[in-house]
Amino acid sequence: MSTKNLTHLEAIKKIQELSEKARICMFCTELETTPLNSRPMTLQETDDSGNLWFISSATSNKNFEIKDDRRVQLFFMNNGDSQYLSVFGQASVYKDKATIEEKWSPMAKAWFDGKR
Repeated sequence: MSTKNLTHLEAIKKIQELSEKARICMFCTELETTPLNSRPMTLQETDDSGNLWFISSATSNKNFEIKDDRRVQLFFMNNGDSQYLSVFGQASVYKDKATIEEKWSPMAKAWFDGKR
């Protein structure tokens, strides 16, 4: 396991590399409850500022949980390379249509189409 402390830009690049290679994480909310509320989520993008972007239904329980407590924990795993990434941070729910359109992907469209 690497314990090297990375600078701001090095850390962002490493988070981008590991999260985008794994693509799927366990997205945990309500961190003070046991067991953790977690669900698999597919990463849309890790931007150049280190923000991780996901798309979910507006009626998702996760969004209501984030409204009450913004703290989240994400667990990524790339088993083939034995790479693991744990990210703790603050989540925000964006309802801005321009942001949603910018982050939208064919994979997200296929998932939402399958839910209808």
